[in-house]
Amino acid sequence: MKDFLKLCCSLLLLTGGLAACNGGPAPDMPTIVPAASVPPATPSPTAMSEPLPPSPTPTEEPVVEPENTPTPTPGATGTVGVSISDPAADMILVLGDEVVVRGRAQLPPTARLLVTLLSYNWYSLAEAEANIGEVGWEATLSIPYNVGGNGRILAQILDGDENILANDQIGIWLEPDTENMSNFLLLNRPVTDNVAVRSYNFLFDGTVFNPANNTVSIAIWAGEDCQLQVARQNFVLGSSANPFGWHGFIIVPGEAEGAACAIASFGQPGDAGWREIQVPITVFPTSAAEARQIEIARPLPQTVYRAGNQLFVYGTAPGITERVLQVTVLLENGRIIDENDVASDLWGYWEFETMLPPDVEGPAEITVSAGEPDAAGYVFQQILINIEPGDPNAIPDPDEEEEP
Repeated sequence: MKDFLKLCCSLLLLTGGLAACNGGPAPDMPTIVPAASVPPATPSPTAMSEPLPPSPTPTEEPVVEPENTPTPTPGATGTVGVSISDPAADMILVLGDEVVVRGRAQLPPTARLLVTLLSYNWYSLAEAEANIGEVGWEATLSIPYNVGGNGRILAQILDGDENILANDQIGIWLEPDTENMSNFLLLNRPVTDNVAVRSYNFLFDGTVFNPANNTVSIAIWAGEDCQLQVARQNFVLGSSANPFGWHGFIIVPGEAEGAACAIASFGQPGDAGWREIQVPITVFPTSAAEARQIEIARPLPQTVYRAGNQLFVYGTAPGITERVLQVTVLLENGRIIDENDVASDLWGYWEFETMLPPDVEGPAEITVSAGEPDAAGYVFQQILINIEPGDPNAIPDPDEEEEP
């Protein structure tokens, strides 16, 4: 099982799913480990000999980020200013819905107030001119289905020459409508402001339904406004009539550092079937204290296993320069099923496998750690799984020796 990491594209049988990968890393990048998972009933995808080309950038130009102009108190004599009061900052908005944006403003008679819904990387998703009332302003935006994740609402007062006189903005979260969308993409990891470490694996995972061309792409875009794509990986999946989980790894480029974005997508920008999720992340060098991370990719929390079956655990450990991890599987009653050291590879990937005894049952805690408890640099991650009684009708393996 250890050898599959050396393959450019391989299939990995996992409990509850089939993992597959396709495509290659960016030029001069290390090989990506197996990554995209589909339901066990889904036929295996056909491997492609070449990686898919990068998706083109959207046809519209990104909105120019306004400078942080002061926003005077609306209503003050001789001032120009605007503020957003509704929706609240960090509010969850649902793709496909309409949102009414309100606030207060003072502007010259010849100026106008433009309200724009933006993706995190400053692409315009919807815009409307505000209606100015006696005590405030209001605009209605129709949220498209295409781009989810972190976004922002920008209100700008523009003069007759389109110069920005004042502005205000808030961050919001754009959530796919899984009940009503004919295809969608969810991103469970990374979450907003996750840490990535350059030259190491970085984990994406989530849920997908009816992806265009049965392909999911993951990418890292560099810079505070995420305008430059620096790494990309494509995974060809099987097909399914139901939403299913997927996951993938990408190598963070060695020259990346600071503010960046993690973007998962399928389809082409501008197409009706295009879906994308964007979250801001921060890339640290290996020497940074924040770089020491442990991520358990699989199993997911609360996964159910049968006693007597194999348990396979794997994930990433960026920034663990000593490349030594300890994995412990512990029952609720304190019984240790297994405890052992494992080594991560050059890009932080590690794996661990053990057989669950046939007589165990109930919750089990998996702990992966690096360093010594209570010492500087100690990090760990834990998840809980559930073990059900083994199958009494299972046929014993004649090649397996019985324990004395």
